[in-house]
Amino acid sequence: IYLQGFEASGVAIPASRWIDQPDAAALAAVLRDEGWKQAVLKPRIGATAYGTFLISPDSLPPEEDLAPARASGALVQEFVPEIRIHGEISMVYAGGSFSHAVAKRGKDGDFRVRKDFGGVVEAVTPSPGLLAFGDAVMAQVPASCLYARVDVVESARGPLLMELELIEPELYFGTAPGSAERMAQLVVERLAGL
Repeated sequence: IYLQGFEASGVAIPASRWIDQPDAAALAAVLRDEGWKQAVLKPRIGATAYGTFLISPDSLPPEEDLAPARASGALVQEFVPEIRIHGEISMVYAGGSFSHAVAKRGKDGDFRVRKDFGGVVEAVTPSPGLLAFGDAVMAQVPASCLYARVDVVESARGPLLMELELIEPELYFGTAPGSAERMAQLVVERLAGL
């Protein structure tokens, strides 16, 4: 639901609908009402894409697969096709400043970019436009937040915020030499009250 706040403040997100009690009829109604040919169904609370499905009017998950979404409510987002072409960019911020970034791409034919599903990760240097977008997101994050990961897809509409991770264990330190050391120093300084 935090994405609603970002959208209200002018940060672009995929076209989204929130459903409290997802079932096949509710999902079909969203697709019909929005005119979406494809959408991604996600539980509001989840991890590692568990309970996440690509849906369409003629391909809805069986009721038993909706249990994770029913437990927390669902987020239904219009499918952003650029994710299959460009993947998703994760920009990691430490102490409010940009640290490093990776591109995550799904295996052929999959929209999920996680390594758990065969995706690949590589270090990238974000464009000035992506960095400006990430900075705009971070401007709304409390300064007390030690780190954040801003997940973005570059689309025909421009950058779209997919997720903002504030308690995420995957910060891709292995792709950016020195990034783990910088984060460790921030932790030491925070603990010392500096």
